[in-house]
Amino acid sequence: MIGKIPKAGRGFKGITSYLLNGPRTPEPENGRTDERAFAKKDRVLWVDTHNLITRDPKQAMRIMRATANKSRRCKSPVYHFVISWTPDENPSEDLKRRIVADTCADLGLSDHQRVVIAHDDTRHAHVHVVINRVHPDTTKAWNRQQDWVRLETSLARQAKAHGLLFVPGRHNTKELSQQPPNARDPEYQLARRKRQPSPPRKWNLNTIAAERPRIIDLFNASRSWDELGSALAANGLRLEGKGQGHVIRDANGEVKLSQLSKDIRVAKLEQKFNAPWRGPIGAIKEPAPTLAKNTRRSVDRKTNQIGQPANAIECPTTHPQKYPVPDNAHTDSNIDYITSISESSNHRSLRNIKKRKRRKQDMR
Repeated sequence: MIGKIPKAGRGFKGITSYLLNGPRTPEPENGRTDERAFAKKDRVLWVDTHNLITRDPKQAMRIMRATANKSRRCKSPVYHFVISWTPDENPSEDLKRRIVADTCADLGLSDHQRVVIAHDDTRHAHVHVVINRVHPDTTKAWNRQQDWVRLETSLARQAKAHGLLFVPGRHNTKELSQQPPNARDPEYQLARRKRQPSPPRKWNLNTIAAERPRIIDLFNASRSWDELGSALAANGLRLEGKGQGHVIRDANGEVKLSQLSKDIRVAKLEQKFNAPWRGPIGAIKEPAPTLAKNTRRSVDRKTNQIGQPANAIECPTTHPQKYPVPDNAHTDSNIDYITSISESSNHRSLRNIKKRKRRKQDMR
């Protein structure tokens, strides 16, 4: 048993028509030959509704749309997830309904309006659950943050309880949860097998959105490859080839050139600059080294010598010290005196802690 969260649209009508009637054209499109391309129109086994006054799915969707309109802030009220079983598993209809109800309870959607549609158009049994994120009473939208974590954990628990196939995942198996985030990246696995350095990380969506305008301006303002290379180097960026495409790289990671803009292509730049691209351009700025936080001097009690702070950098002082240190400050007698003071202060702190504990016990 495994779950899936497809990308849902903003309207209930479109997803209902697809789940009830199948795609608009029953013939395969774009050369697709999988079984989903030949979906049957009579593929619906049963339909169930919850927290609705009707059992008709089309009318239920109108009611859900009216409920969603009560929320001014929620722009995407449709939430859709799928629960599938392997061809060897044949759960009963009652078990399917129970699993759907328990999953919605684990997600915190028990009181929300939902329509459940079971299909038999594939080799494996599966049900679609369409839920209104807007609560019918409070009109507050359900927060879908970390929804996949909750769904995966809920299905794993129910699979063990009902004796169904348990599918290990990143959020329900301890061994997989300890893997790095890029453990499924093929480049990372190839470098790991060859014992090579790890490939650079990919930019996340927030970084791409933030850096896109600045990088596009650099490409548009440049009139030659040399000018573009200088502009990229000034911003700590580097354009280089990778596989069959090109990437923009900085000190923190890389991003495909096609992810920034469809108008930025090396072939178009060659036409614009009237010169072929001859290799990587730009330069990456290495991050500045950071100093250690612990700069306190350590005293070696065996040799009674004062050591230097960790990662200390010697630099000339231009201003005189406010309280100059005498020449005999680092003698053996002074060091023994400092050590005895620190030990006595530790003993005093321990005594104070014990006194506080006794007072608390007496108060009880």
